[in-house]
Amino acid sequence: MPAQAHHAKSYRTPQGETRAMLYAFHGELIVLDPSNDNRMVGGVFEDTMEGDKIPYLYFMSPEGDTLVGASAHYGNLNSIDNEPVSTIYFFDPKNWTITKKIPVNDTALTWTAFTSDGASAYISASRSNTVYKLDRATNTLTTKGGAGVNGPYGVHLGWDDELLYIIGKGELSHNRGKSVGIVRDNSANTPAGGFTALIAPQDEIYTGCVRGDHGTLHPDPEANELWISCNSSFEVVILDLDLREITGRIPMPHGGSTHSGAFIEYSVDWQGEVVSDPNGLHGTALARKRELSSKE
Repeated sequence: MPAQAHHAKSYRTPQGETRAMLYAFHGELIVLDPSNDNRMVGGVFEDTMEGDKIPYLYFMSPEGDTLVGASAHYGNLNSIDNEPVSTIYFFDPKNWTITKKIPVNDTALTWTAFTSDGASAYISASRSNTVYKLDRATNTLTTKGGAGVNGPYGVHLGWDDELLYIIGKGELSHNRGKSVGIVRDNSANTPAGGFTALIAPQDEIYTGCVRGDHGTLHPDPEANELWISCNSSFEVVILDLDLREITGRIPMPHGGSTHSGAFIEYSVDWQGEVVSDPNGLHGTALARKRELSSKE
């Protein structure tokens, strides 16, 4: 990898094949095939961007048919008159080309979370402390609202796809965030001309997770937990989404600075399957969430 390694995630192709995504900090993405000796089978590189700024982070849709990445601007951002414009990029993972661009008047777009049916996605914006909603049918932004925390980073949906859990990292701010914002999307239920905020913060939960950045949804709906990595207090904290409180703290060995992880489910013959990671639920866990959603 040509730059500092940042995140590792997984996804399933439309054909059900597993892929691993690795990318550098503000850098290139490489995609590996674990079934073929982890050979590189695609990615996003400088020449892919055709002169545009390379994305900061990357996220694959639940169907495995659309990669989303957004640029972010760091450094001197104190200008009153010239706020940098970020861009959301859409890539086709069949040939790794750009299919669409959306310019956004926001400095730093960070995390993306997809609903389980793939119909919508939510994108956090660290500098403006907001979250955007993306309509996947048209790949357009439809609304935005407050994130409920300062310097939002990770955005995660619970098992009901109704509430957003937004990690307050303090990104582009003090970088010492210790809370999670709980945000509800009211856009589907707000009457025309109404005064209800379309995306509205509901609560802020203190976690003590210093510089919490992003999390992984527990693949068991009965647990209903979000496991959040804390890369400055060097632990993983467990947020109970029913109780809205931290119920466990897992120190990292030797003070290691964790950056999330994954839940892997093993069969009786020790065949492993990634069922949840920072890119969302996968495989049997995603199927379970879709099944539960269809019964509501």
